[in-house]
Amino acid sequence: MNIPDNESMISVHARDAQRDLHALNRIDASSVRAVQREYARKLKPESPDAVIQFVRMLVAGGSWAQHVVAWETLASHKAAFARVDDELVEEMAHGLSDWPSVDLYGVTIVGRAWNKGQVSDAEISSWTESDDRWRRRLALVSTVPLNAKSRGGAGDIATLLRERNSG
Repeated sequence: MNIPDNESMISVHARDAQRDLHALNRIDASSVRAVQREYARKLKPESPDAVIQFVRMLVAGGSWAQHVVAWETLASHKAAFARVDDELVEEMAHGLSDWPSVDLYGVTIVGRAWNKGQVSDAEISSWTESDDRWRRRLALVSTVPLNAKSRGGAGDIATLLRERNSG
């Protein structure tokens, strides 16, 4: 019996997730999230590197549905999410050019990682000055988790801004 290595299994999972998304009768949040939950469950025992590889493969596909599966799977895998940093958020932001993907990425990944100190203020600040409107939008949307209690923020924007500006 030929047992595939871990890298091949992650490629198989990414290919299968893309196939499952293409097979959906409707591309809506409920249907896409059902696919996402299936792959999050399959990837739960995997290493952070394996999960990030899966995420990269799906993000490369470029569709909103692939982004949902990729980023929500990353967000649900604590060890993989702990690896999110300036370099990774920059890599995955490359090529984003639609409202749903930018907003999902900003709130689900970038903002949460920024709130936890994994992404620097300098990274977000650089996006605010970008000629690319999608980067500017990403910087703005990434602030949501800093203030929303439901997303780990303090829920007190005045204090948040004072703390960020005094540091």
